Amino acid sequence: MGKKVFTRDFTATIPVEGAVDVRHEPYTYWKLQEDIEVLGVELNIQNELPSENDGFAKCYAEISQAGFLFTDGVIACCSASEGWNTAPPGISETNGHVTVMLPQGSVITVKEEGYLYLNIASFGKTAGISGFRVEGIVYYTKPGYRSK
Repeated sequence: MGKKVFTRDFTATIPVEGAVDVRHEPYTYWKLQEDIEVLGVELNIQNELPSENDGFAKCYAEISQAGFLFTDGVIACCSASEGWNTAPPGISETNGHVTVMLPQGSVITVKEEGYLYLNIASFGKTAGISGFRVEGIVYYTKPGYRSK
């Protein structure tokens, strides 16, 4: 018998409207009802279509043990950006994807009543509207739980 692997999803849709610098600390969180052992994390940021107005937008996301951006406790981080122009027409996109899997036998222990956070920052220099879809997955086991 081995250990069963569980997953927890984090999702967000982040609009970027105008010249902004917005921090979502945290955007959402997971308060644990039991001890877990994190095996790995996957984080993806996908660009959504921009409006017709020229601009540039960026999104940064992290899954962390802290409810604040850019501090100790980050398990995985990722960024994506897009720039667009109407005359001459053009668009440049960079989607983000990262997977962090710990070596066999290594785990990050998060105790009951502890938290995991999805923190997000968005930046815009634009007259238009853009947006990003953020998706994260935490892969974990439960100490003492065995699959049948």
